[in-house]
Amino acid sequence: MRWTKHKIEIKDLDTFYTTYTKILSKGEAKLEHFYCIFLCADLDTICMYSIFDFLDLYRQQVITKDTIKILYTYQVLNS
Repeated sequence: MRWTKHKIEIKDLDTFYTTYTKILSKGEAKLEHFYCIFLCADLDTICMYSIFDFLDLYRQQVITKDTIKILYTYQVLNS
């Protein structure tokens, strides 16, 4: 499988959240293999969540701009 990788700037997290919440509401099947991988700021731990879980945790403010150092999204190339 080939994946595409995109870096998301931490300052743009609110825009990322809004954009992908709208896309998810349309029921895009291609997001089934879409992952958010990030480095936690306080633990230096790498975390990986599906886009669904990531957006839900961001909405609940479990994940915030302060808790993330670096964020990348990965998606299957042909999806």
